[in-house]
Order: sequence, then C-alpha cells, then structure tokens
Amino acid sequence: MNEVLLFIIAAWLGGMSFLYIILSSKEKETPRSEQIETTIPENKSAAMMAADILDGMKKILFQKIVENNGLLQRELILNTDFSEPKVSRLLDKLERRD
Repeated sequence: MNEVLLFIIAAWLGGMSFLYIILSSKEKETPRSEQIETTIPENKSAAMMAADILDGMKKILFQKIVENNGLLQRELILNTDFSEPKVSRLLDKLERRD
C-alpha cells in the first residue's frame, strides 16, 4: 500500500512539474497576429531606397508593403502569389532586419 501511495504522489508531482514547464514557456511566447505592423517611413522614396538593400523575394514583399501603406499577411499572399509559408518566412527575415 505504501508503494502505491508513493507512486501516486510521485506521478502527481511529475505531472504538475510538466504542466508548470509547459505553461510557463507559453507565457514567454508572444502571440502572432496576421496583421503586419510596419513602421513605413513617411517618405515612400526613403522606404524604396531602403528596399534597394534587399534582394529577391524580400525586396518584392517589402515593396508591396510600402506601395500599399501596409497589408495583412493574407493580402500579401494574394498580391504576390507566394505560398503562405514563404510569405511567413520572408516576413520573419524582414522583421529581424528591422
């Protein structure tokens, strides 16, 4: 009987520890919305000059954002014919470059 009780307590403590780790890691994550928040310079020509340092698909995506004064991610997918994962990856790369 003592071994069963000890096993139940150990399992409960293990489960609670696991739950704590999972829940605390989710609190640190910031929720991502589909809305792209951009800080496009007031002067579009300055933004287009900034696009010159980009290459390939990142440049196309950034230019679409600037031309339309910001877009939803869904709209970028439709306007560029890029796949959803590709747009997401490109936006992550652009965001890392500020």
